[in-house]
Amino acid sequence: MSVEVKSYVNYGYSDVRNLLFDIARWLEKECGWVIEHEFPNAVDKFTAQSDYSFLAKPLGDATNLFEREEIALKMSTETMHHADGYSYRNINVQVTPMMQCDSENGNVIEDSRGVTSGNLGPEDEYEYVENNMPKRVESGAGAFFDTSVVKGRLKAHPVSWRGAVTDYGIFLCVWLEGDEHRDPPTQSWFVVQRPVDQSSGEPLRDPEPVGSRNPIFALYGISNEVNQRTPQRQQAFETYANSNNVPISDATQNGAICVKRFVVREKDVNAPSRQLDAWRNGRDANAIVNLRQQQARIEMRDIGVASVEKAGSRYAILFPSRLNTARFRFKSEMDMVAFTSADVISSGLPVNVHVYGETSQDTGEKLYRRYVAIQPTGPYNTQLIMLHLVETGIPESVIQSKGKK
Repeated sequence: MSVEVKSYVNYGYSDVRNLLFDIARWLEKECGWVIEHEFPNAVDKFTAQSDYSFLAKPLGDATNLFEREEIALKMSTETMHHADGYSYRNINVQVTPMMQCDSENGNVIEDSRGVTSGNLGPEDEYEYVENNMPKRVESGAGAFFDTSVVKGRLKAHPVSWRGAVTDYGIFLCVWLEGDEHRDPPTQSWFVVQRPVDQSSGEPLRDPEPVGSRNPIFALYGISNEVNQRTPQRQQAFETYANSNNVPISDATQNGAICVKRFVVREKDVNAPSRQLDAWRNGRDANAIVNLRQQQARIEMRDIGVASVEKAGSRYAILFPSRLNTARFRFKSEMDMVAFTSADVISSGLPVNVHVYGETSQDTGEKLYRRYVAIQPTGPYNTQLIMLHLVETGIPESVIQSKGKK
């Protein structure tokens, strides 16, 4: 299976509107996506009070099927005003079937819960009491990236982003620089893709109406969810977390990170499923990542998972698997991201792995993929760390020659 990936990284934004504007240009000019709606459509039209948003969709063809099974990405900023007198901007993100979007005004509709369709938000499901009234929080509400933690001072803690696009998916990550010691570091990321076969790496996209349901999965992580809680909800969360085995930071007691998953669409389903925790088994939903402390080092022998040599041993990187929808299970996994223990790699570092038996058709030489680590979920390079695909088709001879230098 030959995969082409377009990846990009850019650093040092003090205005998240400019960051989103550059993401839109990258998707449009480098990745071939269509910008269905954008406002404002130029940086020089930004004012001190204005926000920015764009609605984009991947181009479709007979191979990737996006012309029949349309999805859309909506990214926008939202100006917030803190009680202490400062203003800041959050980033909101939705990934949903195009049917849920209005190309004329760029809006995405709300579902029956009052949550914007396909919202990449942090809320978990639990009950709490506010003003002597019972409240129920539904999963999926809230901002994707919250900058209130630095009180709007993005020149002191600039924002950066990484992205990668294939013809069957997209990965994006946004994070605050100089924030590695915070518990947790402030970053948010998502991957949306058709899964791939665990043996061949072939994306699951069957054009036949009686074939696969062609699911498109979303997996995302938000490390600053606590910033969006009221004190009442914070107490309710801690009660909920303690009773449901949710990891809670010893340092801040804030629930270190939110990692969720949902089905964006299926061939015959034009609505996203509900957001569920990706790290635990639930009703009609399997755990697909390990959020807790994990042993990544393995014995020095030939094994059936992607592994990277380090200091005379090896460590494993794992791909999100055990994927399922409400109706079906799939022998597939997400290949645009991987995960391992932060003990064995630091953010920004690349790893080269040989997976899916990929070889050169001309020479038979093994072809490697390169993944780059993003920030870990815990402070001081601890807990889970995600990696994302940045390059494919690297000959084994190139990998070996660099290792000898």
